[in-house]
Amino acid sequence: MSFHTVELSMQLDSMTFWAFFDALVKVTSKLDSASIYDTKSGAIRCTLLDDLGIKITLRKRSEEFHKDMVYIVFNPQRLIEERELLKITKTDDYMLINRLFKKIFEPIKKAFTSKRKNKYLKFDFDVLNAYQVRRFDPCVNVHTKYKDWYLELLKRANKPNKYELGMKYDPISRRLRPYDDAFRLESKSVVFFIYDKYSQLKRREPDYEDIEQARNIIRIEVQCKNNKTNYMKYSQGWSNKSLTHFSDEEMCKNTILFYYKKVVGLGDYYTLAEARSKILDNNKLSEKIKMDMLEVLELVNEKRGVWKARPYYNGKDFDKNLARLNKEGINAVTIPAHFGIRHLPNLVHELMKEFMPQ
Repeated sequence: MSFHTVELSMQLDSMTFWAFFDALVKVTSKLDSASIYDTKSGAIRCTLLDDLGIKITLRKRSEEFHKDMVYIVFNPQRLIEERELLKITKTDDYMLINRLFKKIFEPIKKAFTSKRKNKYLKFDFDVLNAYQVRRFDPCVNVHTKYKDWYLELLKRANKPNKYELGMKYDPISRRLRPYDDAFRLESKSVVFFIYDKYSQLKRREPDYEDIEQARNIIRIEVQCKNNKTNYMKYSQGWSNKSLTHFSDEEMCKNTILFYYKKVVGLGDYYTLAEARSKILDNNKLSEKIKMDMLEVLELVNEKRGVWKARPYYNGKDFDKNLARLNKEGINAVTIPAHFGIRHLPNLVHELMKEFMPQ
């Protein structure tokens, strides 16, 4: 458990920006498989390192954009194993990734430093810590033979305020609809994404040689956008947003758990009858609180999801009753009859196993 996709940025002076651009052009022009082109948004894309999982984009100064910037989006694990699409980068891999990143940029650095006019310009593009992190995706692969059951339950989880449900376009109905094999929520700061890793690979990389290893994997991912990474910097008291800070194992774990609790909760899954019985038999709860909890439980069961039930709840205590259910170890999402089981442990138990040192 640690992280997956990373987006880095670096602000440049104009001379260094164009010197880097010229070096990219020089190296790219020698390869038929690579290109540099202008995008519709006015940026410059270089595909030179795309095959290694590193996407380079340059954004030049303009009337609307007052900085010269370079952006890099990459999957660090691809530097270690080019065809690796399943494993997650560990904090312990950081030094190796740093060395491989530097090595990959050697041809570009050679082209940059060979120009006499660049003699006094600094080439930092091969140094990971010279960049600032814009996006960072801590994630974890959870292994379970009950993957399909869990995905069905997870798709019925909570949608907190200020989050939008991720949708995909259905060409048959010609409408947007929720994912069949995933649950995706998005805010201005983060994307919380739970999905079937095997299904994703079948769509994107059907010829991936290790695809069968993903058959029982649920990926839980928190895509931290620039607003979130800025907040993390200030809340932690960091002097900058270098990748060293973000790749801390404990921080990755805490980020995933924070959003998992917020969306999924920590209560186990029960049938409606079993959950109702647990509430009614709890002598520590008042009759009023029992009735309030049951009202939410039955509404979620009827609407087939917490996020679907929320608009139909009459009152202001919906979230309070969700918290009460969780405190008693009961998830508001109940097990459908067709599962043929009465109880399923919360996936957080498997998630915590992934956090333990190997």
